[in-house]
Amino acid sequence: IYENKEINELNFGYVYFGQRRVMQVTIKNKCATSRSFVLLPPHDPSELNSSPRAPSTFDDPDIVFTAVPCEGVLKPFSSTVVSFIFGPPSLTEVNETEQMFNHLSTLKVVETKQNFDFQLTGIALSPDFLVSGIDFNFGRQIIRTKKSKSLTIENRSHYLPITFNIREVAQFRFVPHTGTIKPTEKKEITVSFFPNNLGDFEISTIIDISKGLAKQRINLTGVAVIKDIENKKFKRVPIYETDK
Repeated sequence: IYENKEINELNFGYVYFGQRRVMQVTIKNKCATSRSFVLLPPHDPSELNSSPRAPSTFDDPDIVFTAVPCEGVLKPFSSTVVSFIFGPPSLTEVNETEQMFNHLSTLKVVETKQNFDFQLTGIALSPDFLVSGIDFNFGRQIIRTKKSKSLTIENRSHYLPITFNIREVAQFRFVPHTGTIKPTEKKEITVSFFPNNLGDFEISTIIDISKGLAKQRINLTGVAVIKDIENKKFKRVPIYETDK
C-alpha cells in the first residue's frame, strides 16, 4: 500500500545519477494468523541472464532498486513499513545523459506460497546546466575598492533542480556563492574583485553542481594597485600670452 492505495507499481520519477530516492510502502496482514514475507531483490526482466539476487555490497552498481527490510513476520491484522530505494549508478559508470530503469520484484508469503509481482520504475538524469563565462579579467583595481562582473548559471533540465556552491577564494567574492536553481531557470551571481593586498592575482575556483555530480572551473585575474596611474590621461595645461 502506498499513499493509502493498493499498488502493483512504484514510480520513482526522475533522479540524478549517483543520488537516491526513497519511497515507503506499507505491507498489511489481513489474516487472523501470523504471516512471514520475503521480498525478492528487484531485477531487470528484459535481460536474459537477470535474476533476483542479493547485492554483494550496498553500493553494488548492478543493483539499482533495493528494499529495507526485505523480510519479516507480521502478526495478525498488523502492518509494517518497507523502504524501497532507487539508486542509479554514478555518472562515472555510465555513458548516457538519461536512462530508464524498469525492474520486477516479488513479494512472497511463506506460509501460503502466494506471490505478488510488482514493478519498480525510475529515470536517471545527468545535470544539464550552462555557465555564461569561465574567464573573468578585472584588470587594475585600487586596493580595498571593488569591481564587479556578472556570472549566470542556467539549469536547462525540465525535471529536476540543481544546487550550486562556489568555492570562495581570497581577493574575490561571489554573491550568492551557494543556492538552488529550479528547472529551466537561471541564477545571476555577482563576481567581485575586492583586493586587500597589492599584487597580481591569477586564481581558479570551482563551481560545484548538486554536491559533486558536476564541476566547472572558472578563472579569475586582477591586479591590485595603490593608485590607478595607467588610467590617468595626460592633460595639457594651456599657457596664455599677453601683450603689454
